[in-house]
Amino acid sequence: DLNKCPQWAVEMQVVALGQGWPRENYMRLLKEAVSREPAYYDYYSRAATFFLPRWYGRPGDWEQIAEDAASSYDSQEGMTAYARTAWFNAGYYDNLFTQTKITWPKLRQGFLDIQRAYPNSRWNLNAFCRFAVMARDRITAKELFKQIGDHADPNWTGYRNYELAREW
Repeated sequence: DLNKCPQWAVEMQVVALGQGWPRENYMRLLKEAVSREPAYYDYYSRAATFFLPRWYGRPGDWEQIAEDAASSYDSQEGMTAYARTAWFNAGYYDNLFTQTKITWPKLRQGFLDIQRAYPNSRWNLNAFCRFAVMARDRITAKELFKQIGDHADPNWTGYRNYELAREW
């Protein structure tokens, strides 16, 4: 029940994806869930997946979920919801910035907000750096590589990829 556990709505989002719910029913579930727990990021990530063009969305739909998460649902979180939503869907693309409407300035701000909240997270730091490399932002990447040092995580798909990006 949504009143007791926010994860219930996430599980219903998975059901909705599998059953191909109509947009209006899906959005009703999302809005109700967000009204109860606006900083539960899985809501936005699951909605972004639902609204991918390969499922039930049109081009730009899932990016709008990220925009809405950033601007409408929880002003306390800054761009964190935007960043986490984009991060969750990045695996569907070779380059998030050239293939979607996600923008580096917003994603970068989201990661800065995440870093403020979780300053010791290597996982977040490595992800931030991977996106900086993808965005071709050498200045940000260089600073992040300094912070990471020899603590690359496996999501670089091998330490050699980390080293190549750092050399860039």
